[in-house]
Amino acid sequence: MYIGNGVTTEFDYTFRVFNDEHLVITVTDGNGDNERKLTLNTDYTVTGVNSNKGGRVILKSALVNGNKLLIARDLPAKQNVSFRNQGRFYAEIHENAFDYLTMLIQRVLGNLSLFLKRPSMLSNYFDAKNYRVSNISQPKSDNDAVNFGLMKSAIKDKDIRSLRVNDIDMPPFPDIAIRKNKQMGLDANGKPTLLDPSATGALGYVLVDSFEKGFEITARYQALHYEKDGGYYRWDGQLPKPVSPNSTPDSTGGINVGAWMRIVLDSYTKQEINTALNKKFDKNKVVQTTGNSTTDVISQNACTNSFAKKDSQEPFSAGRVNINRNNNYASLVLTKSDGQHLVLETSPNDAYFVYRDASGKNRGVIDIPSDKNGTLAIQEDNYTRVSHGHIKF
Repeated sequence: MYIGNGVTTEFDYTFRVFNDEHLVITVTDGNGDNERKLTLNTDYTVTGVNSNKGGRVILKSALVNGNKLLIARDLPAKQNVSFRNQGRFYAEIHENAFDYLTMLIQRVLGNLSLFLKRPSMLSNYFDAKNYRVSNISQPKSDNDAVNFGLMKSAIKDKDIRSLRVNDIDMPPFPDIAIRKNKQMGLDANGKPTLLDPSATGALGYVLVDSFEKGFEITARYQALHYEKDGGYYRWDGQLPKPVSPNSTPDSTGGINVGAWMRIVLDSYTKQEINTALNKKFDKNKVVQTTGNSTTDVISQNACTNSFAKKDSQEPFSAGRVNINRNNNYASLVLTKSDGQHLVLETSPNDAYFVYRDASGKNRGVIDIPSDKNGTLAIQEDNYTRVSHGHIKF
């Protein structure tokens, strides 16, 4: 084997070959990762064929600096000499035949040293002698060898779902019996640890039991209920704090700094939330949108900006109520289930109520004068009925 220097083109071989085709010239990079076989008379030529001292391999271009070159002999496994009974004995022919057989044996032994082997018949493993094993197929069972690409893919699938950092190894969390109802946190060394919410208060206070039933307070954010006044108390003194049944805050240390302290909970019942909402909102003043959902609630300000100030030539419709505007004319139409209409129409100088039947014919019109102030009241009784025509004021 030779290592290139970027200048040398001639390399010696010291064994006999019967034919220049019996030489195999292989080159690879310095790491042995990219290997290729050279072509006779294209990449190189050979001298010293059939010489016991060997000869030279002459490259057409210098071997790249750091690259490696291997000269090996590879003969076809065949018998080229025929010996006949009572035939003449030619020593050179016999020697060449035995040399050929010896060369074949040397080739087999040389190749055998390249095989992945067990160190001995007693060994239950194969020794790769610190070489890589390449081109491994996809595994089919759990005991099959795995290629690096598949292993990286499997690790990546787990890694992206794992807690990981760049500077330290992360230890595993304890078993489920220890980690249940705990929070994940980081200690002073930046390593993962389990935190008790009742000790840290990260989730607020933990409601345990009551003074009336008794309980032992073991954490700072455990809150004990006093059923008599409806309040919750935490213990600010030394832990643990035993509380006997039928106790009170006063009988078990008093209410003060370093003893029981009444707390305000951040959680509310559904009834408390409903009560607060009813005080905040007047359901009679809530206006629903007329778009995609009848449960979308909008503010009074949004109503004013979007509807009261709406200036559009397009009709606005909400159920059986229609509001139309065309230049200086506007109308409000209320439609009954039988198709009859009650219409309030306005123009620059007039305003009037119109009662129309389902065919669109006016059945009654009430003019509203623009110079009158006050309240307009229309009442139907047994003496006055309006069936058609106009009523003026």
